[in-house]
Amino acid sequence: MDFTSLTFDEVSRHFGRRRALTRVSFRCDQGETLALLGPNGAGKSTLLSIAATLLAPSSGAVRYGDQGASRVTGSLRARIGLLGHDLYLYPELSAAENLRFFGSMYDVPRLERRIDMALERAGLADRRDDPVLGYSRGMRQRLAVERAHGTEHHACCHSVLRHDCACCKSVVAGRFGDVQVRSAAHR
Repeated sequence: MDFTSLTFDEVSRHFGRRRALTRVSFRCDQGETLALLGPNGAGKSTLLSIAATLLAPSSGAVRYGDQGASRVTGSLRARIGLLGHDLYLYPELSAAENLRFFGSMYDVPRLERRIDMALERAGLADRRDDPVLGYSRGMRQRLAVERAHGTEHHACCHSVLRHDCACCKSVVAGRFGDVQVRSAAHR
């Protein structure tokens, strides 16, 4: 399924009586990067889970292009990359092996070429065969950004965990240039 935008329209999510999101609205077009900033408990992970189709909103609408989230399929999920506080990397695998594993899950064409390009962009080409376990936090973050984008996703959802997380901001901004930053208010 192809789409050129991700739209949240008055999206709310409640867990029992606890509000995680209240009437969130935004539109992010293909090629744009949206970074979420906010303190713990602000709803960043909940918003990302909804955008990645892992969690349904309590109310409101999520659209992928013209398609509503009610028509979620595997082909839609294959077009969405998620980069949250968990980097979703296997520490015992090398950078190349991690990218190969995730790319093979989505039948990425020309996978080996894309792995080479991703490792160059991340500045990890010379460490491609080293286990990720030995990488610094910044190296793992750069690899995770490439993992999230490595399958030609139409949407890549990012979460920057804290306002003062300069390393996270620079990783996202360094890879994607202009970044729209939306701040999540603590609930």
